[in-house]
Amino acid sequence: MNYPLRLRFKIVALAPQVFVEDAQGSSICYVKQKLFKFKENIQIFSDPSKSKQIATIQANKVIDWSARYHFSDKEGNAIGSVGRQGMKSIWRARYDVFNPSNEVSDFKIQEENPWTKVMDS
Repeated sequence: MNYPLRLRFKIVALAPQVFVEDAQGSSICYVKQKLFKFKENIQIFSDPSKSKQIATIQANKVIDWSARYHFSDKEGNAIGSVGRQGMKSIWRARYDVFNPSNEVSDFKIQEENPWTKVMDS
């Protein structure tokens, strides 16, 4: 895998879809969200043909105000989770990252410049 990774979003689609490629244009994975689910359910495949599922991401809540997203491998084994920090994330996105066996966050992710999303829209 050669960095940087490139994410291409399929614009005209019912369900969000992302194609992840490395710097040489080789497919790394294909990400697709399942439609009509109350809780977000995202499948990660090895390529766009969807022949081999490699992971799943599932939300623990219907509304993602302070949802926690659980990552699992193809066998359903927990990999870890990412939780949004509710009120603190209204202006500046903030997330806690957890390993599968711990309820205390291992580290935090915080948006560096909240104005970036305003300028990108």
